[in-house]
Amino acid sequence: PALLTERYLLGAGLAGALVTLFFYRYAGRIGRVIAVVDALGLGAFAVYGVQRSLEAGLNLPAVILGGTVTAVGGGLLRDVLVREEPLMFKPGQFYALVAVGGCGLYLLLLRLEWQTPKMCGLVTVGAVFLVRLLAIRFNWHAGALYREPPPPKPPPA
Repeated sequence: PALLTERYLLGAGLAGALVTLFFYRYAGRIGRVIAVVDALGLGAFAVYGVQRSLEAGLNLPAVILGGTVTAVGGGLLRDVLVREEPLMFKPGQFYALVAVGGCGLYLLLLRLEWQTPKMCGLVTVGAVFLVRLLAIRFNWHAGALYREPPPPKPPPA
């Protein structure tokens, strides 16, 4: 809701909706472009979510959770709207994990007072973008935390 208070952001959202309305048929052809833009957005929204969570006075775990939910929420909503299995629900995808790492990196850079918050944010967005693109390119996957045991074998007849 805070993003809608700025005219140019509201205009950008409406322009994006209009472009989508006319060119949605070609979305399958530009899958790589969408993946790149999504990777960039993942980092940007992680930083934004961390900033907003810090402004709200939340504790560190809540700040990381807020940043992660903000980062992956848009992609989750996108996938649901186009009737696809959400990317973050697919086994082993380096998606939410990259967002968590980005939130941690941004907090670390702020804590170390490495640069201005803006520069820390730009470095974080770049790092998340790079790691996500590398994960896509080299098909990196995280291991499962829990594997279901195999079903019991039937007794011999």
